[in-house]
Amino acid sequence: MALDLRPLTLAELLDRSFSTYKRHIWLFVGIMAVPALFALVYSIVLQLFQFSNGPFPAKMTPDESFRRVLPTLIATGVFVLLYMVIYAFALGATTIAVAHLYKNETVGVADTYRAVRPQGWRLVLLLVWASVRLMLAWTGILILVGIVAALLALLSPILSGVTFVLGMLASLAVIALFAVRYGVCVPAAVLENLGPNAALRRSVELTQGHRGRIFLILLCAIVITYATGALLQGPFIVGALVAGPGTPTALVLSVIGAVLGTAGSTFSGPIMIIGLALAYYDLRIRKEALDLQMMLDAIDAPRA
Repeated sequence: MALDLRPLTLAELLDRSFSTYKRHIWLFVGIMAVPALFALVYSIVLQLFQFSNGPFPAKMTPDESFRRVLPTLIATGVFVLLYMVIYAFALGATTIAVAHLYKNETVGVADTYRAVRPQGWRLVLLLVWASVRLMLAWTGILILVGIVAALLALLSPILSGVTFVLGMLASLAVIALFAVRYGVCVPAAVLENLGPNAALRRSVELTQGHRGRIFLILLCAIVITYATGALLQGPFIVGALVAGPGTPTALVLSVIGAVLGTAGSTFSGPIMIIGLALAYYDLRIRKEALDLQMMLDAIDAPRA
């Protein structure tokens, strides 16, 4: 096998994630290029549309403003839905690529997308259902915090403000907790052929007692992604703002920034799912002796 089957320390898990990505960089970049290029096309078309309409007039009636904004809102809604579908397939394809590499099997970009096709729509439902759960929990906390802060405002505005800030921090902590609990739901769904609810339960079960590792993997991937975006796209966004919205210079700078930002996300995007897929294998080795099962399967497999 390409990887030795044993429990890994956090440092070894991160090192293995980066080394797997480095050795097969064009495979993972090719998989992630599909949603990235879709997002790039949308970004450029939207910027050209806004440029052709010109800047917002200083004075507009509410109806005029609504008619001006409505096409963008509709286009954005359609884009988000389509992007979620494409991105779900890309996550599944990346997971399948890691699974093949884990078993020392060669695989191509087209192979991974063909393999994930039967499970793709379940992955879409999984992302939607996980997002809905997260948003409901987050919204519930914000409502509770708002009610408590409003009641405390009758006693002390300062105490109300402090409560609101602490509540916002608590809501962020809830988002992080859900992200960690559901961290390996995609590998569980793809590699165990599970439905959305079963995959979420499986992820919660596997990550129990090891969520600090999942959190650090997610944190590392997020930092890399945002740092890459800030480095490649940030200067052009600032330049477009300085040039002034609606100017040809701002349009050119925005398009260049979008292209470079897409390139950065294409290269940095696979890191998170690679790390989570390897963490899934590590958790199963720790909790379910997956290493022994895979070795027995290898022994029992018929030789050519």
